[in-house]
Amino acid sequence: MKRWITGMLLITACTREAELPATQPIAHAMFYNGSADFYNRWNYVSLNNDSMLSLTYNSAATELIGALNYASYQLFRPGTYRISFSDTADVRDKITDAEIDLQPGRHQTIYLADSLGYFETIVSDDEVARDSSIAYIRLVHLAPDAPKVSMVIDTTGVPEIDSVTYRQITPFVKIAPNPKPGFRIRYNDNGEEKTLVRKSFSMLGGRTYTFVLRGYMQPADGNPNKTINLSAIINQ
Repeated sequence: MKRWITGMLLITACTREAELPATQPIAHAMFYNGSADFYNRWNYVSLNNDSMLSLTYNSAATELIGALNYASYQLFRPGTYRISFSDTADVRDKITDAEIDLQPGRHQTIYLADSLGYFETIVSDDEVARDSSIAYIRLVHLAPDAPKVSMVIDTTGVPEIDSVTYRQITPFVKIAPNPKPGFRIRYNDNGEEKTLVRKSFSMLGGRTYTFVLRGYMQPADGNPNKTINLSAIINQ
């Protein structure tokens, strides 16, 4: 899903009948709230100190990602923007503030990440050359108190998604399409391999998927809605 941001992308009209408007480059950006501290709370995104949208935990735009959902990209004129996340509707109450380059012709995601109270933004490039006979997956580790993790599909490990640390985004990995593979996120606990979370998602050829590991192994307030979980976003 894609949305146009009013005022961010302007199309210039023709001034003469014989002229056609030049095709303007477009940047595609999605904003994702990956901080479990915002469960049942609103978080606000601003661009260049102008309020743009609000997010709850595990949402992009105004929609929860759920177990599996499509990406929700906004459209912008390419350039460098001051992108901030705030914990109130007042854009001055920033918890993160960064200059981010939105690149022409690219799809990018800006994640709000939480390291046990210290917030930051992480940016991913969501582009990959695609083959209709291949599915593409990657993992974003946004679980602050989780150790290094690896991914197993059914019983087979994914070598490129191994020893992934907090805040790390793996490259896209090619896998065979599968109607219902089982994805397990594993970790090593004093020499014993344990499963942190397990989900099943349909993987279609020609699609790209971002798996987001989110939440806490041990939420400070004991809220079960903040515990470890795994979401999947269909990027393209």
